[in-house]
Amino acid sequence: MDALFAVQDEDTIVGQLGHRHAHLSERRDLVDAETACAATAAEVDDLKSAHLDLYRRQRRYEGEVTAVEDRLAELDGMLYGGSVTSPKEAVALQNEIGHL
Repeated sequence: MDALFAVQDEDTIVGQLGHRHAHLSERRDLVDAETACAATAAEVDDLKSAHLDLYRRQRRYEGEVTAVEDRLAELDGMLYGGSVTSPKEAVALQNEIGHL
């Protein structure tokens, strides 16, 4: 009978230790840290997506600026290069330059 009580005591101790292990305050801290990590990872993904979008927009705008600069250089060359002979054509070029 003493052996049965000893086994029962051991079983009770194992149950108590299992309960204490499952309810450790560190376990809650770990769950909180994992939740914060997941939230941070989601935020990083959102920021990467926003960064990529901004990078693409910047590249597009830089391309547009380059196109306008090239056109301005072309018009400036035509206007001051001597290829324009009529005042009407010169005014038209100046107006186009003004609109760019």
